[in-house]
Amino acid sequence: MKAVIDILTPKQARFFSILGDRLKERGIDVVYTTRRYYESDRALSLLNIRAISLGRFGQTLYEKVLFSSQRLELYIRLLGRMKPDLVISIGSPEAARAAFGLAIPHFMVSDSPHAEAVAKLTVPLSKKLFTPWIIPKLDWAKFGIREKEIIQYRAIDQAAWIKPYRVARKSCKRPPSPVLIYRPEEFKAAHAFVEKPVSVDIVSRLLASIKQRFGIEPDVVILGRYGISEMLKRKLRARVSVPKRVVDGALLLSAASLFISGGGGTMLGEAALLGVPTISASQFENHVERYLIRRRLVFKSDSLRENLEFARMALTFDQGLITRLEKRSAALLGEMTDPTREIATKIIRSVS
Repeated sequence: MKAVIDILTPKQARFFSILGDRLKERGIDVVYTTRRYYESDRALSLLNIRAISLGRFGQTLYEKVLFSSQRLELYIRLLGRMKPDLVISIGSPEAARAAFGLAIPHFMVSDSPHAEAVAKLTVPLSKKLFTPWIIPKLDWAKFGIREKEIIQYRAIDQAAWIKPYRVARKSCKRPPSPVLIYRPEEFKAAHAFVEKPVSVDIVSRLLASIKQRFGIEPDVVILGRYGISEMLKRKLRARVSVPKRVVDGALLLSAASLFISGGGGTMLGEAALLGVPTISASQFENHVERYLIRRRLVFKSDSLRENLEFARMALTFDQGLITRLEKRSAALLGEMTDPTREIATKIIRSVS
């Protein structure tokens, strides 16, 4: 039996490297595909995943539709040659459409019904959809899949790989200066398309206020997107570094004093399950973020004063805050399953 898995983002590389291993353990031949996109290329290199590259990432709306149409043809040709028994993606329009057209079952994994453009192009073409239990089935069914084909797992996706990083965080020595990691939003994604990240202005004001009121100047690490890290560095006017090489985001977070998320859920979920003090500066809501806020693992406020106070505690290594977050994150992770094991088992049953 052969499976083709399409990887389009760093998170997908992380999740699917584990799911692929689960399938291989059960005797399935796994082939990975991807597209040209520097963040995905870095993640694949970091995880030593060999993938067939088909097409490229589009940064403008025109490029998105053009490059997707070009990639669809390449994907159809690939599946036609390989004749796999199933295709898996986290909402790849090309993988879903090509598989559907060639009568190959497409299995989708996703925690993002808010990404409506992708959902409309993939959900109705999927044989089954796997999603975290905190996302109502109705949020997916509206896109054209029957509720009985939606399978919920009791975890957020990051639970699949985060445990070794919790060990790393516990063994980390306190840095001489506090470390603030900033990840801007996916502002060129179809569901959040804007010219520049809105969060950079929020982070800039917060850093200026921290310095002015408390005299705190953290070491700021920017994990940028779309090649704009240097622009963000100039905008923040702080002691900023930008990694030049491939970095493991979860490992970097394990040494962080404070994480600020502009949007996008991967590092937000990682930080929450690691117990890293986290501020969300996202302009977009999603189920996973709301859940982590309810569990008091992510802090979000429109008030600069409240964000400033939380940041102050994090950057001064407030032991009460650190202990509370550690206990909450350990409790939450203990409630979760490994989603990749459950998904692998149910996919195999579905095609056997």
